[in-house]
Amino acid sequence: QSLAQDADGRLWIGTANGLVRFDGHQFASYPARLEQANALASPSVEALASDSLGRIWVATQGGQLARWRAQSNDFARIDLRKVASSEQLEVWALAAHGQRIWAGTYGAGLLELDLSGALLHQHQLPDSLGGPHVIDLLATPDGVLWVISLERRLLRFEPSSGRFSGIRGASGEAELVA
Repeated sequence: QSLAQDADGRLWIGTANGLVRFDGHQFASYPARLEQANALASPSVEALASDSLGRIWVATQGGQLARWRAQSNDFARIDLRKVASSEQLEVWALAAHGQRIWAGTYGAGLLELDLSGALLHQHQLPDSLGGPHVIDLLATPDGVLWVISLERRLLRFEPSSGRFSGIRGASGEAELVA
């Protein structure tokens, strides 16, 4: 479902059945263990991202986020449901730029986190631009975020102003057709 590469060149593979790391020679799996605070909370990996320090962030089913800790080869778990205001919360997309992690969610819009995982801001997509559901994100080198909403709208988000703008095609359509 998702791929990412860490600072040491290892490939991380997220699937509906778990997380696997490939170092070029061998595979290592990371099973979910809800009862262990330093393991993934769910086997279903929804999204992966590598931050500016080369660390891997993992979004799993149920609104859970985890950051891999290389020294201990385990995870620091962050329960986004406790910090974001939303009755429903699933993280469907992750992106990283500079000192920020961005989480595109079902139900809670776009979450802005620092590199420790602390919520800095919850950005709500205006209903006129597609509502509260983000299905994919892309951070550009200059820090702008491209967002695709569940309603198939392409949006541009400017972190410096906190504003979303809708993108229309040459013929004026606001939806992505695919």
